[in-house]
Amino acid sequence: MGNKSLGSMNTILIGVSLHLFIVFFISITAIYAEPTFISKSSMHPLAQYQILDVRKKVSFERQRVGNSIHVDVNHLNDNKSIKSSLLSTKLVLQKQLRSFGVNNSKKTLILGRGIYSWGEDGRLFWILSNYTKSQVYLYHGSYDQFIIDFPNSITTKVDSLIAGNIQLNKVWYPLSYKHIEAHSGIILDVRSSAEYLGATPFSSKRGGRIPSAVSFPWSDFFGPKGFINRKHKTKVVKVLQGKGQMPIVYCTAGYRSALIYAVLKEWGIDSLNYDGSWYEYSAKRFE
Repeated sequence: MGNKSLGSMNTILIGVSLHLFIVFFISITAIYAEPTFISKSSMHPLAQYQILDVRKKVSFERQRVGNSIHVDVNHLNDNKSIKSSLLSTKLVLQKQLRSFGVNNSKKTLILGRGIYSWGEDGRLFWILSNYTKSQVYLYHGSYDQFIIDFPNSITTKVDSLIAGNIQLNKVWYPLSYKHIEAHSGIILDVRSSAEYLGATPFSSKRGGRIPSAVSFPWSDFFGPKGFINRKHKTKVVKVLQGKGQMPIVYCTAGYRSALIYAVLKEWGIDSLNYDGSWYEYSAKRFE
């Protein structure tokens, strides 16, 4: 066999080896990728987590997980923005989170009602995953499943509020109306089908949708008990496949879309949540 043939054979072997390595690396990454939603079987000992509860305060005071901290996600918004839908600035956010008692933590677990509320748990996940170095998680099945899995952790005793020391140290710039107008990638509208077609159940400036948006109602991402509908992944991935830019997700006020942002992250899809969502867009586009 000549040197030329040997060279060709070596090139082929190197190519095959590289291909196998890439396939192996992708497989290993998928297996060991950090999850977004955790369950009793997949989590570390409970004491290792800072637990943030985003349910209504009256519900928190009636029954809660021991040593958990109540966070009113609505107080993290800019009251001067349209329908208070936009996030506050980073410094204001930090001050507000500290006032709730939120601390720097390697592991943070957020409990809420998921699809049975408005996605407040997803909203806080989106904020902390963007602004902190903490490993942030949501519980699969939300608070309702958590208390089934950890019944002995429940208490009615509310601890004294102690100021937190959280440091928001990541540079991150929320989306604006101008970003949406300039975006050439996929935009996912996760409101209900009725809203997508023009209904305004939440007093938006007017009905409608972002012109290029594709409808993916948030309820389709979950099953009847609030668990992720993993069968829906194939449909979503098919739409997003091969697109250059990260998809943008929006709803009415950036809450439901933040929860879907978390689901996409669970599926290995990075996206951008538009906090102002339809409240801001409908007001800006038709002003």
